Amino acid sequence: MPSTSVLSATYGGGLLAAGLLVSAIVQPALAEDFQFSMIQPLACAGAINPLNLTVTALADSGNEITRQPGVNLAWRGGIAVQTNVNGLRGLSDVTLLSDGRLLLVSDLGFWSILALSFDADNRLSGLTQVHSGPLKGVSGRNLCEGAKSRSDAESVTRIGQDRVLVGFERNSRFLLYKLDQPDRLGAAQQRLDAPPGVEQITNQGPEATAYLGDKRLITFSEGVKEQVGERAAHVGWISSTTAADWQKLYYERRDRLDPVAATVDGDRLLVLERAYFRDENLLRHRLVALEINALAAGSLVPSRELAFITSPTAVRDNLEGLAVIDLPGGGKGLLIVGDDNAGAYDQRTALLLFQL
Repeated sequence: MPSTSVLSATYGGGLLAAGLLVSAIVQPALAEDFQFSMIQPLACAGAINPLNLTVTALADSGNEITRQPGVNLAWRGGIAVQTNVNGLRGLSDVTLLSDGRLLLVSDLGFWSILALSFDADNRLSGLTQVHSGPLKGVSGRNLCEGAKSRSDAESVTRIGQDRVLVGFERNSRFLLYKLDQPDRLGAAQQRLDAPPGVEQITNQGPEATAYLGDKRLITFSEGVKEQVGERAAHVGWISSTTAADWQKLYYERRDRLDPVAATVDGDRLLVLERAYFRDENLLRHRLVALEINALAAGSLVPSRELAFITSPTAVRDNLEGLAVIDLPGGGKGLLIVGDDNAGAYDQRTALLLFQL
């Protein structure tokens, strides 16, 4: 039977009505161990009184997964999260920090820093050390105070030891942050322009972004496609990390699926694609790999399909984020993050872990 942890806390004085930066310790099936502390008041209402957080360990992903020959992706556990903490709703992407914790961003304009917990069989079973707050602009202002177009975070990638780059759509751009405080994300240090043309796309900006480890960034928009010879292709862009000198590259588009997340795994770039098939009322996802040494400006890069994931109506996972992490006991795992769309469409906040 899946273990479930539930936190419900009420704070007086109207503090939560104004919103606050939340810090929590969450351990599976040990509700008496929950701890909460308020760090500082916020200007935008990112939490609700009472605050609720329920974490349920999943026996399986609930998705239909077709793996290609030679591809592992064995199930290593997962969790579903029900909460009114905005930093854990509307999740768009995740990146691994240098200390082994995770940073997640939300299209509601929030971030969360947290660690995963595992059961006796080394399967993902819960969260711990959860910290959450609003993304800030270069001025230090909370982005969630403004229009949705300013706060719609869609991608995040770590650059070096202590910097992270967050990509935004609607008002498409990147903000660079420095991790100079252990449990929070401060004001952005720099803005980088999105690739030419992407800044005009309403709801399909820099969805899949990764730092390649060689002083280059790569990003794909869910909405930009071109014909390359006789092939329909996704458009991506490569840039240095210090200037937005974006140059185009391409990889082949198949089955109407478009890129929504990317992460580096050794010498390859893993890309998660997604599409909603209205006639079947199904969300479908595909995981593909691109060789990093083939990622050059102007090239049409071949891709290798690793797995095809179908989210049935009963689950309806809207998978949006990817990170490669170290597994307890050894080996690498692929963490896939699902977006609950702030409670719409019966979707769930989910963290699903697979062996690479």
